[in-house]
Formats: sequence, structure tokens, C-alpha cells
Amino acid sequence: MAVLVTRPHPDDETTAAGLRARGYEVLQAPMLRFEPVAFDDDMDARYGAVIVTSANALRGIEPHLKGHRLLELPLLAVGEHTAIAARRAGFTHVIAADGGAASLRDLILARVRAKELNKASTLLYLAGADLAHDLAGELSERGFRVVTQTTYKMSPVSSLPRCRCSAIRRPRGR
Repeated sequence: MAVLVTRPHPDDETTAAGLRARGYEVLQAPMLRFEPVAFDDDMDARYGAVIVTSANALRGIEPHLKGHRLLELPLLAVGEHTAIAARRAGFTHVIAADGGAASLRDLILARVRAKELNKASTLLYLAGADLAHDLAGELSERGFRVVTQTTYKMSPVSSLPRCRCSAIRRPRGR
């Protein structure tokens, strides 16, 4: 059986490998293309922590992070996959939520209650151009200052790859 994987690269590789390990034939045809956005490095800004809801947000700025002061800040990630990407990018104090923006919001609130995060400090939210959840808005309503820095966007691909998948069969006589 063939499975069509439409996730953007490089996430399509992980999905495809998992499917192949289960015996499926895989056709990779990403429908979106990852594009980093210029990193606005405000050297005068002071942040208390970095928050991230996507590993792609880190991929977008990873080349700019070597030796950067942001790496010294606590980073609160939406889940373990994003936390792994943060560690790979060089962040050393990484805390993962259970997945989902609501879980990350709750983790941030819990860290403030435990006095591990200062509510008066500005949070830097590394994000994509299109947000599925208004995390910054929810945190702002609770008295946080959040600066959202767009680090990537997803653009539609103009064409799909030609199919070389042997499991996709054409009807006889055509």
C-alpha cells in the first residue's frame, strides 16, 4: 500500500521513515515549503524567556544563534519535539510542555506561580507567519508582555513531484 506524505521538508522525512518502517511504500510530495524570515535581532531588547510553539521557528533562526545571548535564556517549548530542536539549536535551559499552545500557556503560568519566571519580564515568542492559536494574546490578557518575532513562513509549492511509486497502479487499457 502506498501513502502520500504532504508535510513540508524536513518533517516529511521523519513521517516517511516511520511509515517505511511499518512496511508502507511512501510518496513524498510536500505541499508547503519552509522559508526562513529575516531575524530582527534587537540587541537592546531584554527578555526573561523565549517561548516556541514550533520546531520550525527554531529552524528559521538557528544559523544566527551561535554564541547569541538568547541561548542563555530559559526556553519554554510547546512539546518534546520542539524542545529537542531547541537543544539542537544551542539552548541549554529548555522546558517542554505537554503539546499544544494551551499546554504551553499553562506551563508559563505555573512557572510564574513557582517564581521560576518573572511575570514582569518580556517573553520573546519565536513563531511562524501564520498562527493557529493566539498564545501572545492570551498571555497579554493575563498581564504578560510578549514580543512576537516571526522567524519563518510556509509557502505553497508550485508543482508536485512526478510519481515514481510502484504501488500506484494505472487502470488497465489506458
